[in-house]
Amino acid sequence: MANDAYMNIPLDIKDPEPLMVNKATTLRLDQQIVWATAIGTNYDIILPPVSQAVGRVYIIHAINDAVGTITVKSRSDDNGGSPYSSSALTAANDYVVLISNGRRWIELAEVTT
Repeated sequence: MANDAYMNIPLDIKDPEPLMVNKATTLRLDQQIVWATAIGTNYDIILPPVSQAVGRVYIIHAINDAVGTITVKSRSDDNGGSPYSSSALTAANDYVVLISNGRRWIELAEVTT
């Protein structure tokens, strides 16, 4: 288990290999690091069920200047908390970092331009 160097919080990241996406995607529990591109298209990245992702950290990072937009969202059938939707990731190095507490997604960081 890795530690976040800034806050010394144990990060529960099971698979450190990034998933490359360029279209609408629903993440599995083990797909915690995502590199996303959007060339002329808009799409959503759907998080895994919040109740199953307790303590897991998800990092979604735009790796190019996008002509389209990428939005990170909670599943429509997640109940209990408020639905989560990120600001649009539209430029290289825009990113969002999330953690699940089992009831809702908590945004640890978001950088959008």
